[in-house]
Order: sequence, then structure tokens, then C-alpha cells
Amino acid sequence: MNRNEEFRDYLDSFGDTPPELEYTLTRARARLKARRRRAIFAPLGTLCAFALCFVGLVNMSESFASACYDIPVLRQLAAAVDFSPSLSRAVENDYVQELGLEQTVNGIDCRIEYVIVDGAQLNVFFTLSGGEKLLVDSQVLQSSGERFGSVACGGPTNPDENGLYRQRAEFINGDMPGELLFSLNVYEGSDKNRAAQFNFRLEFDPDLTAQPEVIELNREFETGGQTLIFRSAEIYPTHMRLNFAASEGNSAWLDDIELYVTDGDGNVYDSVGSGITSFGTGETPDTDTWQLESPYFVDCDSLTLHITGAVWLDKDAEPVMINLATLEHGELPQGVELNAVEDSELGTDLNFVYDTALGMPFGSYFTDGCGEEHFISSSYTSSSVRVGDEFVDLPEGKQIMGYYLDGCGDSVVFLEPLYTHSTQAETEISLKIK
Repeated sequence: MNRNEEFRDYLDSFGDTPPELEYTLTRARARLKARRRRAIFAPLGTLCAFALCFVGLVNMSESFASACYDIPVLRQLAAAVDFSPSLSRAVENDYVQELGLEQTVNGIDCRIEYVIVDGAQLNVFFTLSGGEKLLVDSQVLQSSGERFGSVACGGPTNPDENGLYRQRAEFINGDMPGELLFSLNVYEGSDKNRAAQFNFRLEFDPDLTAQPEVIELNREFETGGQTLIFRSAEIYPTHMRLNFAASEGNSAWLDDIELYVTDGDGNVYDSVGSGITSFGTGETPDTDTWQLESPYFVDCDSLTLHITGAVWLDKDAEPVMINLATLEHGELPQGVELNAVEDSELGTDLNFVYDTALGMPFGSYFTDGCGEEHFISSSYTSSSVRVGDEFVDLPEGKQIMGYYLDGCGDSVVFLEPLYTHSTQAETEISLKIK
């Protein structure tokens, strides 16, 4: 097992994981990055912090505010500040398609208002009425009704404070079609039974479905004692992709890179704040592609990639043995400490203290003493640890990661590490993109 398990968690509610995404990653759940924020174009770590940045942008930019308030539904988004910096600039530059499609199912009305789409990403904005506490999930299908091979679809299940919903589809291979089926499931309140299903055929304006600017680079560099190749950059309206390759001679798989991009004016483009932040080709456990905020609508003559560190999984890393009775264990990943083993209604609660900058330490499966593999169906994080009858806050940058081992009858289990160690560049690595 390896980091692909994280992506399985992300896709569980969207259907079967496509084989092309076997090693694809998402940091949406696995990473709680403690990266410093460097400029207004950098995405912010929380919705609250981002709201402050976005409100400032609306207040300071007359053209941006005008763009938002000329489009009634996107005005709601501006008020709710549920945007990425890239989508904000897309709206400012009138890169929005108005659809106005409506359906009614079981007394629930759905209206698809707008889409923002390019060659690799689809953002759908819609409203619902006719029910209470309506929650959603979605998927996209080919116009024939068949599944796409390498697509992940998701987004907030709830509307924003103004009643507007948003869902996103990520086309990993950058093969956005001219039309597709957008399938939306609606649930009412806590009822797990579907209240309505909507199927909309979405057709896109080719003039507003931009293909990326592709910059071929093939720049070889070393970091953390490993050799990597910066293959190319793809600049879409909604995001920017940075593509890498790892040398076959490396002793560790690449799990994550600490990176950001700057332009000639000093603007900073950091990792996207939501959705898929990185993924792999599926051929190896290496992570190959990172998604950052986009300079597509920014007039800049130069772009530079900056790398400050990386996270690795040793190729010879063994599953970590945990004795649930004695608390003896094998070598844990960097920054991870075994905290406690406790009984709970959900199974054996095996929890660790881990470094949030490195991410969730173990995958979604464990092996018992007989060699049988089990899926970990439930896990949790906490910022405090129980000491006696009290809970004590952990130091900043540390959290509890707990795994419920349901049906575990053995005292010895084995967990697959998602990483083993991190490295920091002695001198920041700078690679010119253009």
C-alpha cells in the first residue's frame, strides 16, 4: 500500500476509483499544511483567512467588483467569498459561461447557473429549492452515460450562506470534452436516502474552454539526495500544473514537494487551497504533478519555481508493526509517536501524535497477524490529547491521528507508512519557467 490510499478515500463517495488514478493523491484530507503565506496571490490555509483576502480584493479592485456585481449569482459567491484566487481572476476577466438550465424532481428545483471550465477543470454553480437542509454530491459522465477514466468530482455538500452550491470535476489527463452529463444527487437533512437525482447535459462554449499554455522544460535537479526532473508547466485559467519525473535510481519515492511560483512582479502562486493538490501517473508511487494557483490572467513576462523541501517514502520501507497489548512498535515515520490504544464502539482506537506539516502518517489499510488485509473505515484527527480525565491542547503543528481498527482480533497489526522522512533544501532551489 502507498499514498494512493488517500485518493481512494477522496473518491469513495464518487464511485469506483479509475485504474488510471491508482497512485493519485489528494491532500485535502491528508495534509494540513503549515506553509507560510507570501503574497496576495497565495491561497490561504483556511476559509476564514481566505475570506479576508477575497473581501480585500473585492473592495480594492473596481473591475473585479464590477464583474461580480454584473453577474447576480456570482455576486452571491463574492459575498460568500467561496472562491479561489484563480477563479476570482477568471470572473474578473469575464471567463464565465451562463447556462440557466432547470429541472424539477420530487418537488425539488435545481437550476444550473454558471460554469467555469477549461481543458482540465469544471466548476459548476447551481441553486436548489423545495426542500430543507439539502446536501449534495455529484459525478460527471460521458454524454453516452459511461464513466470517464480519470476524473474526480466533488465539492462542498452544503450551500454557501446565500444558498449557492458549487461542485468541481478534475480531469486528470486534461481531456475535457465539449459536452458531458452532470449528475447530481440531493439528500434532505440527515436522511441518507436520496431525495432527488438530476442529470444535466452540459455543453461548453469552445471559446470559453481554454486549453493550457504548455511550457516544456526537462530541467534535472537534486534535492534530499534524490534526482528529479522538472518536465513541464501547464497554465490553465483555473489552475497551473507543474509536472515532474523521478530518476529510477532514487532510493525513495517522492511523496510531496514544498514549492511555490513567483512572477516578475513579485506575485506568488501557491498550492491550490481545495480539491486535488497533487497526483501521480499510476505507474509508480511517486507523486508527479502539483496543482497551483494560476497566472493565466496575469500579465507577467517571467515565472520562477522555488523548492524548499520534500517528503519521501523509502523504497525499502517495511510495514510498521504495532503490538496493541504491549505498545511495542517498529520504526515510525518522522515526527510520529504512538499515543494510545483504546477500546471504542467503532473498534480498537489506535492513535498517534503526528506532524501536520508532513501529513497523515498511515494509509487506509492494516494487516493482521495472519496476513489478512483490512480496510480502515473510520479515522479522526484532534488537536488535544487526553491526560487522565482532562484534554490538553497539543503544541502548534502537532495533532492526534486516530484509526479505528474494526474487527481486529489480533494483538499485532501492521500499518503501511505513507512517508518515512522529509528533507529541507540547504539553499532554496530556483528553476526558471519562463
